[in-house]
Formats: sequence, C-alpha cells, structure tokens
Amino acid sequence: MQTLLQQAKIDDVKLIKEINTNVAKSLSGMSEPCFFPPHKAHYSSLLHATSLTDYDIKQFVKRTWKGRKEIAFKLHNDPQSMFYIFLMHYFLKKRNMNSYKSVMILFMIRYYSNLANKSFPYGCKPDVFKYALNILTKTHLFFREKSISNTIFFLSTEMVRLWTDAIKNWDLDRISKFIQDSRNRISQSVKSFAETYYRISDSGGGISTTKTDVVSDDEKEASENGFVSTSQDADPRESIIDPIIKKIILYRTFDQHSFDEAKTLSKVNPELAKVFCDKLTNLKYSNNIRMILKLFLKDLVNMNSICGKQYYERIKVLMTIKRTKSEIYFKKEVQTLIDMIAKDNRQLKNYTTLTTQTQFSVILFMAFYLTMFLKKTYC
Repeated sequence: MQTLLQQAKIDDVKLIKEINTNVAKSLSGMSEPCFFPPHKAHYSSLLHATSLTDYDIKQFVKRTWKGRKEIAFKLHNDPQSMFYIFLMHYFLKKRNMNSYKSVMILFMIRYYSNLANKSFPYGCKPDVFKYALNILTKTHLFFREKSISNTIFFLSTEMVRLWTDAIKNWDLDRISKFIQDSRNRISQSVKSFAETYYRISDSGGGISTTKTDVVSDDEKEASENGFVSTSQDADPRESIIDPIIKKIILYRTFDQHSFDEAKTLSKVNPELAKVFCDKLTNLKYSNNIRMILKLFLKDLVNMNSICGKQYYERIKVLMTIKRTKSEIYFKKEVQTLIDMIAKDNRQLKNYTTLTTQTQFSVILFMAFYLTMFLKKTYC
C-alpha cells in the first residue's frame, strides 16, 4: 500500500470530479433498459488523475496477495477492483466520506455491469427487460428498491456499513471477504433477474418487432458507450429530461429564477425551500426526479405547450388530483421525493411536525421548481 501511495501523484480535485461524473452518468443511464455502464474508459480517466498506470496497479495487486491463498483467485487479482479499493482506503485516510462512498458505488456498478454483460452475451431486448423488471417477486432487490440503480445504491450503503473499518485499516483478511461478499450480493440479483428475462423471452412475452437478437460487430463497438442494444421506440422524453438530471445532480446547478417564481407561487417558507433545493443534488434522488419529470411530460401532444400559459394549468391539474387508479402519479411522486429528503437529513427532522398546509406548500414548491427548471431549459 505504501509503495503505491508513494508512486501516486493524486490530483484530488480532478479525481473527485471524475468519480462524481462517472457515478452520475452510470446511475442516470441505468434508468433505461439494457444499459450496462462501460468502465474501461472510466478506469483510464481515474488512473490518469492519480498519475498511475495499469502496470503499477498490477504490481500492487501482486504485492498485496503475495504469500496468501488469494494470489490464485481471479476475483481478487482484478486490477480495476483493487484500484477502486485503494481509492476507498485513500479517501478514508483523508476523512473524505463522500468520495469514499462514491467510489464504493462505482465499485458495485462495475460488478453489476460485468455480470449483466455475461448474462446477456447475445444482446438484450429492451421491452423484455422492462417486462421482466415489472413481474419480479416483491422480495427481489430490483423490485423492492424500485430500480436497478436504487439497488446499487442500497447495496453500496450496506457495504459501507459492513466493511469500512476493514478498508480503512487495510485488513486483508476482511478485505478478501468484502470482495467476495460484494460480488455475491450483486450476482444473486442479476442471475435471478436473468432467469426471469429468459423465461419471458422464450415464451414470447413482451417482445416487440424491434430486432435485437444478435449483436453485430458495430453494435459491439457501440456497446462500449453503455448500451448493449437500443430500441427504435426509445422514449423521446429522455432526451429532454437527461440534461436536467445532469444539471441538478452532476453539476449541482441551482436555478435562482425558477426558485423565485416557484417560491412566490407556492407561498412556501423561503429558508425551508432553499434547504430542500440544496439537498436535491444527492445522487440518491436522481430516479425520483426523473420519474417526476416523466409524469409531467406524460401524454403531452405538443411539447411546446409547456412553454406558455398552459404550463400553469397543467401543474394545477396535476397537483389537484386526489384519487387515481394509478399507483404512480405526479403529485404522489413529488410528495415521495419530499418525504425522502426530509427523512434523510437531520436539518429537516422537524418537517413532519409542520402543519399540513405548510407541508403542501413545500410539495407545491418542488413541483414548480423542477418543472420550471425543465421549462426554462427546453423553452
């Protein structure tokens, strides 16, 4: 460990930026079916930020397991995995918990991506993939956590809880167990999901006319950008929503104009609203934001209608719905996001004691803020 630390010339600012960018792009992309995040380019960019080479890492791996049984284990001798563990140790020693947790997420994403690519070697049908996710048992992690990216986040949090001391103290016995435990947990979920996927595919369920059975050489090259296969019926809303997610989560953009207008229309407490906006940039909430914006754009015949006075009418209708047959609807998803942020942050521990009217003003504010953010960007 000390040898590698001496070899490394780490640019903390560049390294942290690369890590956060990679995590944000990967989690965002995983909201789409058949997206298995690429990692070769990510590995190279992180190495560059540390002034290390792949050869340096391979030598580090050999030194780490020399004289131990793990020297013969393929899983433990993977350079990229060990590099990520090295980065985790580095950030823990610097008491940078946020970056440590981000590397852990990246570590778990890579295991997922590798296992998923092995499970779908001949291509992936997006419609079958979606259908398989929807019919998983309630105990399956992908179903219980509501998405694959949420599952990755959940498992990463578990790994942080269980193995932080081992990584910080460079306890090789426990680090060895951590490598096995982390991969096994991802493997169980991916394998059982793949079984469901192939059962549906073999029976002809959920299959569209889009041809994605075999991956051509060109498609294999395209898969390096993250998609095993793409659907001709891709949701056009994603091209509008993706830039918003990146601005809020990746670049932590705060839209003062949208904030001021949303604050005025909702009559919310300005200080309370600002706290919620500040917490909104957490990667954990990216899928919630995506769902809210998707529901806002749902069934729109003309996208330009959100640019005029019809925008305000649409928000009014969406926020006055009290009952619906659908389990997922705009107002409920905004409230879910607010409840999650309030629960996760000590600064908002008294939120549940506020009056119903005050809580609704916060929900209304968030509905305006997110959709105005989109409106301003699109229009």
